[in-house]
Amino acid sequence: MELRAARAAARRRVSAYTTTVTMAGLALLVLAAPAAARVAGRDPEPVLLLAALVLAAELMPLELGRPGTRDSTTMSQPFAFALVLGWGTPAGVVALGACSALADLLGGKAARKVLFNSAQLAIASGPPASE
Repeated sequence: MELRAARAAARRRVSAYTTTVTMAGLALLVLAAPAAARVAGRDPEPVLLLAALVLAAELMPLELGRPGTRDSTTMSQPFAFALVLGWGTPAGVVALGACSALADLLGGKAARKVLFNSAQLAIASGPPASE
């Protein structure tokens, strides 16, 4: 009985963590969107090209090939970082978050995973690079 209670408590903690990360990251994406739209409107061609490269990289994950796992990673972060360097943090954060969500949706991931992945990428790439 104690093991069952411990597992239930662990599930609650994980759920609280994922909910907190998801809400904070989505808030960051919503706050960054207007600034990203402004810079994209001023100089649309290179911003859209880099955003398209972020999406292409998200759609082509690299399988890590460890036996017994289905781990993968993408090479989208360098393109998002180029957006951060050239057009500011909001452009990179929104491109990475939106493209990650789109790729996950097209890959058939569950909605909660799509939201969490996009939100954690926004948190990881946003505040440290803030202007």
